[in-house]
Amino acid sequence: MSTGDTRRPATPNNGKSTGEPAETVGDGPRGGVLPVKKATSASNGGSRGARPAAKVAGSKAAGGKTTGGKTASVKAAPVVDELEDVEDEAPARTAASRSTASARSTTATRPAKAGSRPGSGRALFAEAPAKGRPQGKSAGGKGRKPTGPVKVAESRNWGPIALFSFVGVLALAIIGYAAWPSIVDATKPSWKDQLASISGLASYKGETWLTANHKSGVLEYPVYPPVGGDHNPTWQNCMGDVYTSEISKEQAVHSLEHGAIWVTYRPDLPADQVEKLASKVRNKSYMMMSPYPGLDQPISLQTWGYQLKVSDANDGRIDQFISALGGAVDSQEPGAVCSGGITDATPTPLDMAGTGMDSAGQ
Repeated sequence: MSTGDTRRPATPNNGKSTGEPAETVGDGPRGGVLPVKKATSASNGGSRGARPAAKVAGSKAAGGKTTGGKTASVKAAPVVDELEDVEDEAPARTAASRSTASARSTTATRPAKAGSRPGSGRALFAEAPAKGRPQGKSAGGKGRKPTGPVKVAESRNWGPIALFSFVGVLALAIIGYAAWPSIVDATKPSWKDQLASISGLASYKGETWLTANHKSGVLEYPVYPPVGGDHNPTWQNCMGDVYTSEISKEQAVHSLEHGAIWVTYRPDLPADQVEKLASKVRNKSYMMMSPYPGLDQPISLQTWGYQLKVSDANDGRIDQFISALGGAVDSQEPGAVCSGGITDATPTPLDMAGTGMDSAGQ
């Protein structure tokens, strides 16, 4: 501000101050217009900065009148000094407001709104919140240090796991046990191949006397014990039956026709060997056992058309014979049963005609 200026301030509007700097004429630019900078109040804690005032037309001035297109001279010299003071103070205020806004922007916890201007009290750029971390404010307004999620280790419940594992292993064992016989049968040679490997086996297949007619009474056979031929209309029960007395050979041959294996032994065979044979027969379908007097060998096994004679119950060929021909693999009447036959142990046949059985003995 100049201290040597003797100009007095103008008193427009009848001496009342309007609160705004008055416009000056005379010493200003042509047309009586003087650029004026006006300081604005801060908004939201900061100054918006000084902006140039609007140009005032020279036709009218505060407290002045126009005469003939010229503006009347008004004594307003001090106004120029005040405007100069405003111009000097405005940059300082603007710098201070910017400094305050900058300080606030560093602690802002909210993202800045689009379009905010310097000095508006809001930061143009706000600190981006950390991903996956909650944001908060303390009582003082400062941002709280973000914390990440806490991972809790979960322990395994081994009880159900062990139980399910045990059940799975048990199920596999049961399935394997049930399927094992089928697996063995699938890999086992055919019954004919097994018979071919048995030494001393006698085969009567194709003999003319190997007929299958039903006849009552006592019959004679070319081979003893018989391996087939005409036989009694009824059969001897052959569901793993172990007879301790001689049975009818005519009824036994009928059982051979159904596919049974008949194990015979001499009555003088030692008891331990008799029991050994019985253990191979007892409770097995299509098998029966009985003593047979007059054998030329201690033990004889027969089925329809085949015969094997051995001297000892521990001979391995006995098991081979049973394995190859067991289960009625060579039945002359496929599907015929071994149950429902004669269970009496008598050397002569029992004529069952007229008791409900048909001529085939079924």
